[in-house]
Amino acid sequence: MATSRLEELVICLTTAIIRYHDFQRHVSRKVIVDPKKVIYPLPEAVKILQCSEVAYDKILKILIDETTTNDYTERKPFLDFLLHEIKYLKTFLDRRSALTKDELDDYIKQISHLFSDLNQLLYVGKTSTYPMRHSGNGVTISLIGLKEESHIFNSFCYSGNCIDEALKRFNIAKTTSLQEIETTAQNICAEQQTALLEKELRVQLNEALIANESLQSRLAGLKTENKDLQEKLQQTGPTFETLRTTIASLQASLSVDEGIKSDLRAKLEAAEQNIGTLETTISTLQEKVRELNLLQSPRGIGFGSSFFYPHRASPFALPTGVTTPGIGFGTTDEN
Repeated sequence: MATSRLEELVICLTTAIIRYHDFQRHVSRKVIVDPKKVIYPLPEAVKILQCSEVAYDKILKILIDETTTNDYTERKPFLDFLLHEIKYLKTFLDRRSALTKDELDDYIKQISHLFSDLNQLLYVGKTSTYPMRHSGNGVTISLIGLKEESHIFNSFCYSGNCIDEALKRFNIAKTTSLQEIETTAQNICAEQQTALLEKELRVQLNEALIANESLQSRLAGLKTENKDLQEKLQQTGPTFETLRTTIASLQASLSVDEGIKSDLRAKLEAAEQNIGTLETTISTLQEKVRELNLLQSPRGIGFGSSFFYPHRASPFALPTGVTTPGIGFGTTDEN
């Protein structure tokens, strides 16, 4: 069973190619197992579309070539047109992400054209043509009609019957208006777009759940870490208070020490000044001592000589025969 109306449309167009292929007498290898029990969705069409070994379009191309061999080639353009539409619609069907607004509008327009053109082609005789618009590229081709025009038959040809049955599954008939056809196309595209959006949301939800699980695990780990930190904080509380007290005491000691240092610095400066003064005083005294020594030196003061006044006799000369022990004033006789 088709999962969406878009998939059903693709299967119906594929079924039309398969049925037309098996209807030809010259085709020996049939696709449908039981042609008397053709059901929708056709199992053989689903199998071809889901084939993983060979691309579905290559299989359908082989069926078209087998159908239109020999001299019967008038329906090949029509069958090629159906294959082109199948491939165009399959790109939407196989998408994994939702369409943009422009892409969605384009698919609605192309599917509306497809329904409208096929519905018109049903009522065009086999001796006439109708302009059919290729989906996706805007190319227009002329295809022969799908209606018999003999005096005996006034119905659809076999390929017309296949298309008529496909359109009926979407409630499209000769009297269906263009507005109704467009509404059908909108519903088909909206259903597919909704499925894609739901798929994206499921993926996002799954990713969010995985992320949430990771966050919950991380949160549990953080709670455990916080509990450990609280316990350590409680254990280190008294030690911390002791450290604070010690720091405060040291800061107070530093303040006292700074005061002592300042006082000692002032005393040191005063002492240095005193030392400078003492050094100056000592230097002055030493100079005076040198001067006194010079004054007391026998060479410096001429007692008994004419040191100061060489042209005079010394005023301190003693009488002859008077001596002073230790100091020789003039020339004396020791005995």
